[in-house]
Amino acid sequence: MNPHDLLKIQTALTAYDKRQAKGKRYNPYALPQYLEALRDADEEVSGGRPLGLALARYFTGSVLDAVKKAVGAP
Repeated sequence: MNPHDLLKIQTALTAYDKRQAKGKRYNPYALPQYLEALRDADEEVSGGRPLGLALARYFTGSVLDAVKKAVGAP
């Protein structure tokens, strides 16, 4: 994954976590887990897996929507 996309996704994950922090069921441990999943997805992309598939393997639901939107992945 190129560094520019990586930064875009990290920014999107941080923004997503800030929005979630306003809710009652906020998980303060979520952001580190998101960043760990991003590291794993980045390793898969480096191994040849398409970006959209790598993201879908590690993220689901609205967080997946947020990261795919950040990089324009289908």
